[in-house]
Amino acid sequence: MLTTLPGATNFTGATLNTRLYVAPLGSAANLQYMLVGTIGGKSCTAYVGYTSSFTSYTSAFATYSLNVSTIPGVGSVSGTAPTAYCSDGTTATFDGLLITAVGYQLGDGTSTTFNTSTAYLDSLTITGASPTVSAYNFDSTTPFTIQTYTNGPIATATASWVATCP
Repeated sequence: MLTTLPGATNFTGATLNTRLYVAPLGSAANLQYMLVGTIGGKSCTAYVGYTSSFTSYTSAFATYSLNVSTIPGVGSVSGTAPTAYCSDGTTATFDGLLITAVGYQLGDGTSTTFNTSTAYLDSLTITGASPTVSAYNFDSTTPFTIQTYTNGPIATATASWVATCP
């Protein structure tokens, strides 16, 4: 799922907090944020905040957090910056400066038939971004898309809004 921001936003000092519930877990083996931004004039996506621990998200809503300033290559954090995959097939180094969308990737950990996983998203709060981004409460008016890391459609995925979660 990908949510477009009102405009290009500097995330170098931002913290993202998402209220998330995953049930059934199915074949899901990892979860990460997708940060889409402009790098060198191209639209590029970086996958950050990887976790393979779902325990806290499978019994009730829990907060999935990412402090962007702790990502190597952002600000003064040393280490190898994440690769961003660009819409023209090239790659770039993630810098967190011009973020245009935030998404989530629920990855399959099997090499066999995928068992359906369902992720419920309640809200997304972004603090420390410039300009300030209002909180998203996912409801029937929240625009989103489902796509692959190369921005192509996923034929087997669906997204819909529900008034209540299990």
